[in-house]
Amino acid sequence: MPIDDNTFNKIKTSGDVKDNEINASQLLPFHSDQHLKMYLMSIAIDPIARHASQGLFQEPLEKLLWGFFDKLIWYAIDCRIRVTELVAVGWSDEGQRLCEWFRMKPVTKDPFGNPVYWLKLDPTPLLKEKSIFPGLKRLLKTYQDLDRKSAG
Repeated sequence: MPIDDNTFNKIKTSGDVKDNEINASQLLPFHSDQHLKMYLMSIAIDPIARHASQGLFQEPLEKLLWGFFDKLIWYAIDCRIRVTELVAVGWSDEGQRLCEWFRMKPVTKDPFGNPVYWLKLDPTPLLKEKSIFPGLKRLLKTYQDLDRKSAG
């Protein structure tokens, strides 16, 4: 969810924002020609769709992630909306692994001891990473291409 800078920074620096404390006034609407910061609150996959033997990265999750990054690409190209930073709390081992897979860095802990992860969506350093989720890589390349077009 896109959130205001104050809420984003509070999550990023102290993790001291409970999900149920985020209210409508802290959420930002999507408008053309804007930059947003996004809080990744949760990922939920129906237990029936899960396959325990496949571990974290299985088809239902990958479809969800591809859809998320495709939507961000659509926002960037068609609406000129760019997500500049992500923040998330790693509530579970799987959530922590997912954040790390996206190259998010732990920046603090929430009041319950869970790591808070952050990522600046800057294409230049991130595209140098060896192994990165293809959907994220595609988003970063889209941002890079848009930057080149606006500079040239």
